[in-house]
Amino acid sequence: MKKHIKISLIIVSSLLWVACATFSKKPGTSLYVNDWPAFSVSYPAHWLEKMPEPQFIFGAEALAGFPALKIAVMTNMDMPVQHAASIYLPELSKMGKDINVLYDKKTKLKDGTPAQEMEVEWVTNAGIKLNTLLLTAQKDNTWILIVVSDTEGRIEGDLRKIPYSLKLKPTEKAPITSSYKVPEQTNDGWF
Repeated sequence: MKKHIKISLIIVSSLLWVACATFSKKPGTSLYVNDWPAFSVSYPAHWLEKMPEPQFIFGAEALAGFPALKIAVMTNMDMPVQHAASIYLPELSKMGKDINVLYDKKTKLKDGTPAQEMEVEWVTNAGIKLNTLLLTAQKDNTWILIVVSDTEGRIEGDLRKIPYSLKLKPTEKAPITSSYKVPEQTNDGWF
């Protein structure tokens, strides 16, 4: 009887370990978990969650405002992530000036998922000089963008680990969406 209890306890603890290992956080970190597409990103526990701009789904930053983390999900991306700069640079130019691409290179996440990493130096429209690292991973035709910005120079060390903490999890299906057609006014009423 004791043997069965020990075996049961081993099985239950193994299952709990596997379940927790899927998206787990390290001490001193907080964990952002997204439902669809399913992924997680770790960031320092002392950072504060902040309502991001509409194009982002999550934001967090240090008390002083920098360093900062932003996460975006872009669906229906029918191009490889190696072309991410062609989308990001025009958007950055709307938010700032003096944009200098330090590098733009292929990379991989810890699980081997192909990704694209780019770091830029730039000055925001508010006059803040930033370094920004943009890591883009592709899951099917969806891009997951992890952005880390800081005022203290290159994104290195612990800051660089934040985007690479991205863990993807297989997802069943995309959420169901419906399209809505806005009625148009015609000469004989609304169509």
